[in-house]
Amino acid sequence: MLAAVRTLSRTELVTETLRAALEQLTLADEEWLAPLILPDWTERYGRPAFYHRLPKGKAALEEYALRVGEDGIRLLTAACHGDAPPRLRALPQVQLLRQVWVQQYWHDGAGLLRWRGPKSTKDRLSRRKMPRRAALHPETDGQPDPATACVPWASIEIVSPYDPQVRYSQKLTAAGKKDWIGYRDHQTETCDGSGPNVIVQVLTQPAPEQDIDALDAIHQGLARQGFTGLEHFVDAEYVTPESIDQAARTHGFVLTGPVRADPRRVSIPASRRRTSHPTGKPAPSPAPAK
Repeated sequence: MLAAVRTLSRTELVTETLRAALEQLTLADEEWLAPLILPDWTERYGRPAFYHRLPKGKAALEEYALRVGEDGIRLLTAACHGDAPPRLRALPQVQLLRQVWVQQYWHDGAGLLRWRGPKSTKDRLSRRKMPRRAALHPETDGQPDPATACVPWASIEIVSPYDPQVRYSQKLTAAGKKDWIGYRDHQTETCDGSGPNVIVQVLTQPAPEQDIDALDAIHQGLARQGFTGLEHFVDAEYVTPESIDQAARTHGFVLTGPVRADPRRVSIPASRRRTSHPTGKPAPSPAPAK
């Protein structure tokens, strides 16, 4: 289910988040905010952030993002100061500004504001034994390297200041990879053939949450509605041996659906397959044809 928001780059996100906080603070207490405004803020936050208005080039774009970060720190510091009215720091957009800044920025050991790296640079302990990575951070002793601080995973990363609950997700389908920003919608309808099919339940979950993780909540909702002891037809994403067993034991549902292919299965070419005698010894290779 798509969210009614514009897809933002990370630089657009922080700019729009700060702009939204400034607009809310202006309405709440314009006199308190006025002394904090810097001369270049009107140009930077006076209109929506679009990619064609941002600096071009990786270095210039990162410099711009750090400037926005410093502006946000200035605003948050003032709003959280003891002399500031407590109601200002409690404003939803100010709280959202704090959360987005935690996710997108960090301070290094020297106290300098830094722009977090993308998810693909995340330093994992499981990758340390790989020869290409093992020599990169020997001083960290297996701990995540602070220099590779990156943005959080999609399950918690805020991607829009105008709908903080939406998340980015992607899914592999027969037609290829699909990605979207929004939610994941699960609908259950009747299919007994005695009348029109009726949707009896709709469950909305965060977009990155897998279908199989929503199955128990779906069954709990159906049980509360009196739908028990029935056959439940589902897609392959909901079917595992565990989900079939739990549906039957906990809620009395007969879970029916296609079985997913095991991604761990490795296909062995016919030329490399070997059979065994009853003794357990490998069968001799067939003699070449003459």
